Amino acid sequence: MVEVKVFRTDGLPEPERFDAWCAMVDRSLVMTRLATDTSRPFHGVAHQVSFGGVRVSVLEYSGIRSRRSSALVRACDPELLQLGVTRSGRQSLAQGRGASSTGGAELLLSDTSQPYDAEVAADGAHARSLFVQVPRTSLTVPRAKVSALIARPLPAAEGLGGLLVQTLARAEADAACYRPQDTHRLGAVAAQLIDAFLAHHLGLDDPPESRPQALLTAIHAFIERHLADPALAPVPIAAAHHISVRYLHRLFASEGTTVGATVRGRRLERCRLDLADPRFLAQPVRAIGARWGYANPADFSRAFRAAYGMPPGEYRRREFPLSLP
Repeated sequence: MVEVKVFRTDGLPEPERFDAWCAMVDRSLVMTRLATDTSRPFHGVAHQVSFGGVRVSVLEYSGIRSRRSSALVRACDPELLQLGVTRSGRQSLAQGRGASSTGGAELLLSDTSQPYDAEVAADGAHARSLFVQVPRTSLTVPRAKVSALIARPLPAAEGLGGLLVQTLARAEADAACYRPQDTHRLGAVAAQLIDAFLAHHLGLDDPPESRPQALLTAIHAFIERHLADPALAPVPIAAAHHISVRYLHRLFASEGTTVGATVRGRRLERCRLDLADPRFLAQPVRAIGARWGYANPADFSRAFRAAYGMPPGEYRRREFPLSLP
């Protein structure tokens, strides 16, 4: 059974609801600064499920404004592309050179590596949205070309957009029917569908480098599945995909990164999410590091500090100032 994380504000005291929603968004989606109409009680419900590296969220909430600043991008960038459709209400997005406002028949694409301003206006009591996040490294569409689709309305009611929205909504709704072993396969299917959707709207044919890109997609999925293994390194990664270590390094160099930096970044992001998850408050910081491949607590602390500007224990205390001694 695949776990669906459910978060509700209605059981909280009214003055605490919006702050709790902001904390959930920072933990589970992306760090941003939110604002809402404070003259009315805030309402929010989030259903979230992860399929490998792809996260699907179904949200119901009061009207809200969101700003992801340059400072927040520098502080934490999970390097995700985000597609959202507001099924009840109206969403607007300004990012890069694009700015759009759409209703329920269109998707909007955003990039966590760039600042943006967004707003969802409720149609009636609450807005309802479906939101998917996918690592850029899981896609074969060139990053430079994807920027042309940022903040541009993309059809969500028909064609590949309609298929994408229906598939993601069904995957979230049926999550209880899947085994944990199914999640990576489903994530790969979702990433391929998103890839096809973006390529269609960019008018791309299969590029000559599609084989290397497909191989990279498989390698990134392999890394996600084996992050907990302290032995995860270039040699076993290359062997698992029947390529040389040299060619593996060339593949990652084409993305402007290295195998080691990718493994380290994904491990640290998983650690950061767990440190900000109240379910794991009783677990020592070192146990969280060990769960994601850091056998040595000192190595974990140094790597986390280098990435986020503070040791993991301090990060957790900042997230839960009233829950820890």
